[in-house]
Amino acid sequence: MYGINGEIEIENKYGNIFAGNIAGSSVINTSYGNIRVIFNELNHEKPSMFSSFGGDIEVVFPDDAQADLKIRSPRGGILSRINLETNERKTQVQSGQDMKRIILVLISVIFLSPLFGQKDILKGFWWIEIKHSEPHLYLNSERDRSGWNYGSSFDLDMLDGYMTGDNVTFYLRSEAGVIEFKGNITGQSGNGTYEWTPNKSYISEMEKIGYDDFSDKEYLIFALKNFRIKTLKEIISLGYDNIPSDKVVAIIVPGITPDYIRDIHNSTPDLFL
Repeated sequence: MYGINGEIEIENKYGNIFAGNIAGSSVINTSYGNIRVIFNELNHEKPSMFSSFGGDIEVVFPDDAQADLKIRSPRGGILSRINLETNERKTQVQSGQDMKRIILVLISVIFLSPLFGQKDILKGFWWIEIKHSEPHLYLNSERDRSGWNYGSSFDLDMLDGYMTGDNVTFYLRSEAGVIEFKGNITGQSGNGTYEWTPNKSYISEMEKIGYDDFSDKEYLIFALKNFRIKTLKEIISLGYDNIPSDKVVAIIVPGITPDYIRDIHNSTPDLFL
């Protein structure tokens, strides 16, 4: 897309996204594609956000741009070439000509910050909004100031006691644990606070099969995705018995299932000889 003066929101799984000559705020998310954005003008009232689990992100700013930058990659690498002064992160400064350029190369990045050790109650804020007739659920954490957040389309039928009104309480119960939500909900949106209590038996079972380094926030994602231990064991039984922890998360987030893996095996068997 090119030459848009307004708000942009794009989400996909595998494709590359290019947005040129933009004059507005942008929210662009992709699981494995690359993102390239060229700003003609910045919107200082609304922030822009870009995320890619396994792709490159390149953002080009106007020559007179002023902005605060926050760059995090807990598990992957970041290559940044920035000639824009910021107090958020010390970066190597290089001279530019016509445009100020930021290039973030994210290698197998998952946006969750690893917090190893005992898994305790995790608290934070949630909000729900309807986009294109589909509910989207967003969470962030109040435990640290790392800016962790999660957002995805969501099936409201998974929520026990969900209803519109003020001061409502509802739950998401899964094998990984229980999330208690409190807040206010209208027909099109809602917001409030949550408390996430992990299932210690679930964590213990994960450790028994070799995964003892998932963070509490990753276990929260497992609950939101209703990811079961037997599903992971089934994936392992298909020949993937040494999957790194970060790759397990990368499988869960886009919803890759054992049936999907079997379909890939059956349609392209030569790839797995």
